[in-house]
Amino acid sequence: MKGTFTGTFLVPNGRMFCFKLETGKSAKTYTGEQFGNFQRWRPLLDLPKGTQVEGLVMRSQTLIDGDSDITIRRNDALQSKLS
Repeated sequence: MKGTFTGTFLVPNGRMFCFKLETGKSAKTYTGEQFGNFQRWRPLLDLPKGTQVEGLVMRSQTLIDGDSDITIRRNDALQSKLS
């Protein structure tokens, strides 16, 4: 699934990454530096809101799987594949 990065917030034990999905719904994932999947999401900390992300796998209607194999797109050009 595709989504637009809308921001990140500090939460206990890590960060919450928020997205507006292509369906129009909002969703989030939680991770932290102590977790192996944090490296997938870390580049978003340096990118602006509005960055497009592909490969979001949903665990529920509003929760994204933190182990999703995401692809970050900027300016409609593929910039990096994170795995």
